[in-house]
Amino acid sequence: EEELLAPEEVLRRFRVNGTSVSRWAVERGYSPALVYAVLKRGRKCLRGQSHAIAVALKLNLAQTRLCRDAVTRKGTARK
Repeated sequence: EEELLAPEEVLRRFRVNGTSVSRWAVERGYSPALVYAVLKRGRKCLRGQSHAIAVALKLNLAQTRLCRDAVTRKGTARK
């Protein structure tokens, strides 16, 4: 099973590997600003390019506050 990461771990791995988020984004055709928004939990990541970025980064979407809140509002999360 593939390991899913918290946004903080993704950022740490970028630092350790000496890769910039901007370079990673541009190499994959994403907007650097959008990638930063995903990593800083400013996007819901439920569909579209934000979701594609989250998947490419192997983000654990359940750990992001905005995604949890969105699922709860839809009534699909347990109370």
